[in-house]
Amino acid sequence: NAAAPYFDIVELPLEEAEAKLNQTIDEFSERFHHYWKAGIQDFVDPPSLAIKATAGLGKTSKLIARLIKSNALELGDIHYFVPTHNLSNQLINDLDEALDEEHFVGLLTTYTQRKSQLIAGRDKTDEDGEPLCEKADLAKQVAKLGLPVSTTLCKSGKKTCQFYDSCGYQRQFGYKDFEERLEATFPDFNKEMSEVKVMAHNHLFLNTKGRMRKPKLVIVDEAFWQTGIDETLVSTNDLIAVQKPISKFICHTLVNPDSPPLLKELRDAGYDEWQLEAEAEEIEKEVAVKVGIKPDMATSEQGRRLSSSAYVVKAHILLKHLSAELGRVNRDESHVVRFEPDSNDKKNPKAGQLVMTTRKHLNVDSDTPIIFIDANAQKEMLEQFVESVDVVEIAAQRKATIHQFTDRSFSKTKLLSADGELLPQVKEFIAGVASKGATLVACTKAVKTAICGDGDGYEEASFVNYGNLRGLNDYALFDNVIILGREQPAASGMSDQARAMWWDSEEPLRGLQDKSGNLPYMNEPRGYRGIQRGSVQVQTHPDWRAQLLLEQVREAESEQALDRLRLLRGEGNQRQVYILSNVPLNVTVDYGWSWKQYQKSLDVLRACSWVVPKKTKDLMALIPDISERTAREWVKELKTAESLIINTIREPADF
Repeated sequence: NAAAPYFDIVELPLEEAEAKLNQTIDEFSERFHHYWKAGIQDFVDPPSLAIKATAGLGKTSKLIARLIKSNALELGDIHYFVPTHNLSNQLINDLDEALDEEHFVGLLTTYTQRKSQLIAGRDKTDEDGEPLCEKADLAKQVAKLGLPVSTTLCKSGKKTCQFYDSCGYQRQFGYKDFEERLEATFPDFNKEMSEVKVMAHNHLFLNTKGRMRKPKLVIVDEAFWQTGIDETLVSTNDLIAVQKPISKFICHTLVNPDSPPLLKELRDAGYDEWQLEAEAEEIEKEVAVKVGIKPDMATSEQGRRLSSSAYVVKAHILLKHLSAELGRVNRDESHVVRFEPDSNDKKNPKAGQLVMTTRKHLNVDSDTPIIFIDANAQKEMLEQFVESVDVVEIAAQRKATIHQFTDRSFSKTKLLSADGELLPQVKEFIAGVASKGATLVACTKAVKTAICGDGDGYEEASFVNYGNLRGLNDYALFDNVIILGREQPAASGMSDQARAMWWDSEEPLRGLQDKSGNLPYMNEPRGYRGIQRGSVQVQTHPDWRAQLLLEQVREAESEQALDRLRLLRGEGNQRQVYILSNVPLNVTVDYGWSWKQYQKSLDVLRACSWVVPKKTKDLMALIPDISERTAREWVKELKTAESLIINTIREPADF
């Protein structure tokens, strides 16, 4: 019997999906304008929206165009966040084109005002290739130590970095106080001077916004949650070296496998959040004295002091996070810190370390309207960063033929097996598909290296690895895409990320531990959408929150990969999608195949010199050792798989 699809949704025709998207944006725009026109006494909540629409529907371009049309930019600046700096440049180009007619000579200026600006990180370069910050490397070290970069290296009181006045990084932010005075003085200031400021996701969790006047709207494009998770390894020596009673108590409790859960043990010992906070402040003062860096010091001296001061400074950060957790929840287990025992796995960087996990604070004011644009948005995850959000889902029909091989997982282990036959088979499959048209292959980085070496292609096919493809438009017009395997992190890693995301949740994280001490996944039956197939066993995490994050990495990355082809538009279903993984995705599958049967069909075709026999007796004549029944089944199977075989082999086959 066919299993019910795990992702059971109805996809809309393109026209209906576009109409729903436009309506969603227009309704938000109305709420956005109403909010800023309302008075404090009206108690109007700022609108918060997540658009969960199929990639390629035009969420970004339509949002920009319709917000401009509604004069949203005339109310003030818009802060726009994208995953990477490269995508920031791409968006700036799109904005410049969309905002071109908005350029004018204003009342306050004597030149044409550009309406978009890229805010880049300290480690980037300007248009002339010069570094924005002369101390970018030092800034990274300071941040890792948990110290504020701005007051440590840039400016603190009268002490100022020697590069401050000519600093390209500082120059990006303009003059906040002066602009705020102009905004309060001139009624048309925002109408003429406001702009869209584009930044990478990491700025969502920095105090970048504090350097600029307050935006009227924040837009977050693509998934950002992984940027919002902080995982830090802390040596047990860090807690011992500070020679403080609570730090020592925490260390001994975590390292001892027979100890009760940490939060319970702290409470039973009489420690509360205020005592942990007080000890953290003591350590922080000692660290500050030890580091002793001032903005006006020579760069070489700052570097020397940083290199000799790092080993104790994480203790106060850990105590502050634990203090917050102790004050927020009543559960016994800590989500903020755990101890990873030593193991025989030399590649495990966590072995013998304290693993500190927490969620970063989204640095967006709670009274600022916000829009999230993400094809895989999840309300439960977004509301860990904002108080509430309305999620509008718009699933659109893809114009492509989608094939999925459902009898193999195509796991990294199987693909990279030294004596296995799977990788050569897959390479031949890729070569066959690529011979029919421009082909994109998405896979893990390790599999990509095994096939391509140091390059990005194999047999005319282009390769991208999971985790590095959101927002890419380079493959929009390709003919084929192959989803090879899936990105599946270890269960323990997903547990750590869930602890971080829900560090302040009252519900303790569920785990599954076997006798070896590993944390394996469970198996759960799931069905496909679109094809009549029985269920397939899919690995799942026992905790619903870790499972939610797992699907953001495993299923969502595969869906993002196939949508790099922008499959919503075009004539007919000529473009081909091949999913070499048995994990059901949130797509409608047209054909389900068996990889084993496909390989058998190719063996038969080779034996027949790529000419398909018309009758059973013809096949028996070519392969004399098979029975009539087997020959009949093979002929039938070849006819069934005709379109698949023709589109995936290099040799011309005569059917």
